[in-house]
Amino acid sequence: SRLKMTGNAHPLWRGGRIKTPYGYVMVQQKNHPRANEAGYVFEHILVVEKMIGKYIHRGMHVHHINGIRDDNRIENLELHTNSEHQKMHKKIWWERLREKGAKQERDEKGRITGRWVSCPTH
Repeated sequence: SRLKMTGNAHPLWRGGRIKTPYGYVMVQQKNHPRANEAGYVFEHILVVEKMIGKYIHRGMHVHHINGIRDDNRIENLELHTNSEHQKMHKKIWWERLREKGAKQERDEKGRITGRWVSCPTH
C-alpha cells in the first residue's frame, strides 16, 4: 500500500500558510467554523477574532484599510457588517469612476437611470 503524505510530512508543506490567487493569506485551522473544505481560514479573520476574543459570524466582513490583501496587521483591519462593507466599496468605486470623468446618465426629467456614460479617453 502507498503512504499518503499530508501536512508536514509532505515535501511541499509550507507550515499551514498559503496565499490565494487573489492575494489573501489563509492559515490551516481545521476545526474553525469558517474553515474551507481543506481546513483553511483567512488570516485576517483570525487576527480580528483574536483581538475581540470571539468568532466572527458570517454576516460580518473584515476590511483591509490600505487595500493590501496580505497586510493583516490589526491596525490595517476593520470589522463591518457585509452591508456596510458593500456600501463602502460601492462608494469607492463611484469615486474612482468620477475621477476618470464618468457620469451617471439621467433621463428627460433629470432622474439618474443607473447607467454610466463612458469615461472619456485621456
